Amino acid sequence: MENELKRKLEALNLLVFCTAKIGRDVLSAPLHYELGSFAFVNLPDYPTLSDVIDAINPHGEVSIGIGFETYCKLIREGVTACCVKGTRQTYLLPLWDEKDTHEFALTITKQGDSLSLLFFSVDDNGLFTQFDNLIANSFKDQLTGLFNRTTMFVHVQGNRSDSYLCLFDLNKFKLINDTFGHGAGDDVLCAIAEFLIAISTDNEVFYRRSGDEFMILFLKHDLAYVKSIIQTIENFLESIHEKKITKYQGLRCSASFGLLELCYPDKEKHLSVEEELKLTDLAMYQAKKAGVMLHLITYQDALRIVHDGNLDERLRDLGASIKR
Repeated sequence: MENELKRKLEALNLLVFCTAKIGRDVLSAPLHYELGSFAFVNLPDYPTLSDVIDAINPHGEVSIGIGFETYCKLIREGVTACCVKGTRQTYLLPLWDEKDTHEFALTITKQGDSLSLLFFSVDDNGLFTQFDNLIANSFKDQLTGLFNRTTMFVHVQGNRSDSYLCLFDLNKFKLINDTFGHGAGDDVLCAIAEFLIAISTDNEVFYRRSGDEFMILFLKHDLAYVKSIIQTIENFLESIHEKKITKYQGLRCSASFGLLELCYPDKEKHLSVEEELKLTDLAMYQAKKAGVMLHLITYQDALRIVHDGNLDERLRDLGASIKR
């Protein structure tokens, strides 16, 4: 189960499904987007297939040597054929941006009273590749290539029992930028992301939340394993100058880790995702305040803290007391 879930999460950069109810004009019917088995979040507002076609081809450029109106007419005829005959239709669509025109494929299939629309990008060999800016940046962080905060929220919402949620940020990251320049800060963030991707297994998914903050969703309830991964990350950070970024003499790096146990006795009752994210903030602040690498909040502690009703106040006071 964990391996299957991991594959689903990591495959989100390959496919986008959307469905439209069959009516008089399918191209004008509202679309429902999904990423694998996860609802699509943060997609630009393209409510119908016509809007998608316009968005991917704003200047009327086409890659198949025909006029844009003819191009749209062929797609419309393909949608009609799917509605009437149930035949699968596939098109290569140009994706225009300021630098270049790329291609991705649209496959239209009839399923009951709905059309299933599958978008996937293709390279010169017709293989699956990562989506371009239109879609990929909706769920991936542009700088590091890790999943972003929005995708993390969706993943956590669907995996909130028998697991751990971890937040870590870099200690005195502002000092790195002030001393070596913001380019050094970006180099550090990208080096960390490259390392996280390299050590990734079926048991965890990594995210960049914002700035120098990273998150980890551990997909199994094994504290010893979780601590070993955290220690591996900290070891890398402490040796980042020698092993990865040698051009900034004197660069030093470490992190504070906040860990939240997601293991509710009553499977039907959970804290909200917003509360869980605040609790990881609290745990990370407590580690930073105490000058230790890791602070753990168990699910019993989490329930008690939220029940006390002062979580936001504790976060404000603790955050204000920490020297960055």
